[in-house]
Amino acid sequence: KPELNPWYLDYYSSYDNNRGKGLGYIQNMIVQDVKLEENQNVLESKVTGEKYDELDIPDLNTEFEIKSKYSIPADDKPYVVDIEEHTLPATFEHFAVTKMDKGVFLLAKITGWEDLNLVDGYANIYFKGTYLGESLIKTRNVKDTLDLSLGRDEKVLVTRSKLKDYGSKQLIGGKLKETLTFELVAKNNRKSPVNIEIFDQVPISKNSEIEVKILDISQAEYNAVTGEVKWRYSLQPGESKKMKLSFSIKYPKDQVIEVQQMKQRAVRKF
Repeated sequence: KPELNPWYLDYYSSYDNNRGKGLGYIQNMIVQDVKLEENQNVLESKVTGEKYDELDIPDLNTEFEIKSKYSIPADDKPYVVDIEEHTLPATFEHFAVTKMDKGVFLLAKITGWEDLNLVDGYANIYFKGTYLGESLIKTRNVKDTLDLSLGRDEKVLVTRSKLKDYGSKQLIGGKLKETLTFELVAKNNRKSPVNIEIFDQVPISKNSEIEVKILDISQAEYNAVTGEVKWRYSLQPGESKKMKLSFSIKYPKDQVIEVQQMKQRAVRKF
């Protein structure tokens, strides 16, 4: 599932931009998006090159006793057998970061997993008997609830569009003031209610001469440290909700800042 990083504003310089690229934002990598069909697909970013996920494996030994008997053919082929089976309580929520990804993801929030001796690693995910793909499980920093992504749900939609009529760029004294406004619309096309969390963000100023002012966030929860904006809804079948995100940025007219946040994509370097 996509995750938001803080969006910081400061004066722009070509030196800083080139330096950032040199630090490995785009560096000899190939990214492949793996998508499965309809509401049971998972977005995976498989990266080959200089960057890898690092897993801390705890120093422990666990013994499993296979209680059932299996007949394994002598045909030099691998076979998978069940070692243990556990049933754990879970609640299901939808999750969207439409600024980064148009998809709406279904999450299973699992409790009671602490006694299973899980280690960090990739797990094969099945939903109603259908294989969804792999999900990276990191238990080291998980407190009570373990989140597992069950892929995209095509029947729950969230759109995000920029409202040009509510945007402006004004010169006030010695400063430029830019206003950006976005409209988000969430709709539940399922025949049952869904709980959904929708995330967006407001930029954070890293310079005292750059002023960011929130104009409208439609009663969302706001994190002043990270700039994260979160809406939480329970949508009935066929119900839709509209949200507005609007903020202004004021800065000296003789300075340049990156008001439009750029998306970074990994590409192969030749």
